[in-house]
Amino acid sequence: MGKIYKYLLLDFFKTLILYFMILFFLISVIYFVRIAGLTSVMSLGFGDIFQIYFYYLPQIIMYTFPLTYFIALVVSLYNFSKDGEVLVLFTLGFSPKNVVLVYLLISFLVSLLLVFNSLIMMPLSEQASKNYIKIKKVESKIDIKSSELGQSIGSWNIFVKDKEGNIYKDILLFSSDYNNNEQLILAKSAKFKTESGGISLTLVDGNSFSMGKDFVQTSFDTLKLSYKDSKDQLQNKGIVQYWLDAKNSQYRAMWLCVYMLLSLFPFLSVMLAFCIGIVNIRVQRRNIALWIGLVIFVYYGIIFQISQVYPLYGGILFVSLFFLASSVIFQRMIIRRY
Repeated sequence: MGKIYKYLLLDFFKTLILYFMILFFLISVIYFVRIAGLTSVMSLGFGDIFQIYFYYLPQIIMYTFPLTYFIALVVSLYNFSKDGEVLVLFTLGFSPKNVVLVYLLISFLVSLLLVFNSLIMMPLSEQASKNYIKIKKVESKIDIKSSELGQSIGSWNIFVKDKEGNIYKDILLFSSDYNNNEQLILAKSAKFKTESGGISLTLVDGNSFSMGKDFVQTSFDTLKLSYKDSKDQLQNKGIVQYWLDAKNSQYRAMWLCVYMLLSLFPFLSVMLAFCIGIVNIRVQRRNIALWIGLVIFVYYGIIFQISQVYPLYGGILFVSLFFLASSVIFQRMIIRRY
């Protein structure tokens, strides 16, 4: 008996890996194109592109694995049906209930892993990707070239005579927004640094001129200027706080509902997969692609609608009704026949 279950599951996992790799590759291409589009607003190397892609992996898995799991299960069962193996299995005394329980157990464990991915990995990767992109945007702002006019950071216009590595020589900064006065700073050298989503500039050996009602000149050995944009602040919320925001944020509550229901799809769809994939090939003809598409369309369409209106109670009610409906259909189409 154990060898038969092993045979069934081995074929299923082979199909799952094949389908998952195909869909994963297609979605990855879309994400690479999306990431490459960021090069229009910031400087990104190949290493940066792959690092951002790595941060998107939990999201890609969430969008691809539940789909491929259901599709692979239906296809695997249908192939067994075409070869007559399912009928032989039931004829030998294997109960459909026992067979489906094995798949339900495995699917439950898979859904638990997807829940972990949703609740733990996705918040961490989302914040990490946003922070990394913000840092790269900030770094792109400090790509100051020597002997070139029209360069600026924030309200400061910058001119640099020479550059050696990351050290700027003979730097000039001018701003007309400094406390409603014009501000001019001259320094022999300077160095930029990114910190907490902002930019700091340390100037060495220079003079500062404030030109307003009064003219003020100040000499300095070291002067540090900081520029931070509120929209560029890095996100460092903990996982608990991230999801607690769902109490006050409709957007966060919606995606919490969507991710949880997507995570449960492998478990909830097992009995429907049996109903679609198991057929008596001699007397039945079934377009499984049509039924797969219909189940996915209904499930995904409803969860996205529910998550926007009643994300908490609607999600719980939907899971209960979907599982109940699947059980009734499984009872009528499989248990009664086999």
